[in-house]
Amino acid sequence: MIQLIGVPYDLNRYNQRMGRTPGLLLPLLTQQTNLALAEPVLLDSLPTSGDERADVGQIMQQLGQRVQASLAQGHFPLIIGGDCTASLGAMAGLGDAASIVWIDAHGDFNTPETSPSGYLGGMPLAVLAGRGLPELRRAAGLAEPIAEERIVLLGTRDLDPLEREALDHSAVAHFTTEQLRHASDQLDAALARVATHGPVYLHVDVDVLASNEVPGVIYPTPGGLSRDELAALLKRIRRHCTIAALTLTAFNASEETTPQALRVASAALDAAVG
Repeated sequence: MIQLIGVPYDLNRYNQRMGRTPGLLLPLLTQQTNLALAEPVLLDSLPTSGDERADVGQIMQQLGQRVQASLAQGHFPLIIGGDCTASLGAMAGLGDAASIVWIDAHGDFNTPETSPSGYLGGMPLAVLAGRGLPELRRAAGLAEPIAEERIVLLGTRDLDPLEREALDHSAVAHFTTEQLRHASDQLDAALARVATHGPVYLHVDVDVLASNEVPGVIYPTPGGLSRDELAALLKRIRRHCTIAALTLTAFNASEETTPQALRVASAALDAAVG
C-alpha cells in the first residue's frame, strides 16, 4: 500500500509558503486516487531554535523515522514536501543503499561556498552527494553520502555558474530539459546503470514543469516540461528502476491553485507507481 507522508515545512517554517501544501493536498489525494492507501501521516510541528540548518536537521530526522516506519509496515512512502530538503529525510529513511533519480528545473547542487544566495533549499542534492554540510546530512540520519555514480539528475534548465561547473566535473549523470527530449538512448543507459545499484529514491520538484502546468511555484523558470512529458519520463524511469520511495516538492498551493496542484500530484503518482 502507498502511504502519504506530508512535510508541512518550508525549510524550518511550519505551514508557511510551500509548507502549506501538504496539509491541503493530503486529504484531497486520499479522496481522489484509486490506488490502495494506508493511513496518511502529516509530520508534527516541532519547536525550532531559529538556527535554520539545525532545525532542518531535526525536521528531517523526524521524516526519516516516519519513512522507516512506513517501510517496516510494508508500505510505499509517497512524501509531499514543502521544499527539496525533504529529500534528506526521505533518504535517511531509505538508508544509503538507495540510489537517486532527481527531477528538477534546478540542480540543487550548490554548497554554501558556491551558492550566490545561500539558499539551503538549493543544496540538498549536493548534501546527499557529500559535497558539503555533512553535519546536516548526519543530523537527518544519513551516515554516509551517496556516491555520485548512483545519481541521475533530470530536467534542469537553471543552474548557477559554480553549480554548473561542479556538475560538469562530477560523476552525476545529468540531462537538461532539452536533452531529455532528444537523448532517449543515453537516458535509458543512465537509468539502467543506476538501477544496477539497487532501489531508487525518486525526487520530483514540480518546477520542472512549465509554469502554466503548475501555477504559483516560488522559482518559476521558462521552458519546462509539459505534464504529459513528465508522465512519460516517470513511466520510463519505472521501466528501468525499482522505485523505493517518491517525493513531490515545491508546490506553492493556495486555495485557488490547489485543484491544479492536485491534478499534477495525481498524474505524477499514477505515472510513477500506478
